[in-house]
Amino acid sequence: MGKDNGKKVAVGAALGLAAGFLAGILSAPKSGKETREDLKTGAKNAAKAADKKLQALHEDLTKQVRKVEESVKNLSDAAKKEAKEAIDAAKKARDQLASVIAAVRSGNSVDEDLDIAIKNASNALDNLKKYLKK
Repeated sequence: MGKDNGKKVAVGAALGLAAGFLAGILSAPKSGKETREDLKTGAKNAAKAADKKLQALHEDLTKQVRKVEESVKNLSDAAKKEAKEAIDAAKKARDQLASVIAAVRSGNSVDEDLDIAIKNASNALDNLKKYLKK
């Protein structure tokens, strides 16, 4: 499993743990007040785990953009054009990921947006890595 797939699995696992935690809390025989406290704690922990994984993906994408921008000088004109397109797509994915990170931090994230941002960031990383191998 590659590094990018590992990040997807880690974020998925964090979200899965949160769902399992929620199911466990809702089926536990506790008072409403205790259940609400457990839900708050679980939500905060899940958000922190997701935030950490998303931040790592964001930082990796930023690092790869810089590396490709530095190495593009040695490419042919056609390859430079392709690399610039890959860099632009990566920056867009990075910005999208930053928006999702902000949504996770504020508690307003949507799973679909999270999945799309992770997919776009992973694809952008893969494309950037092609240019680093040239």
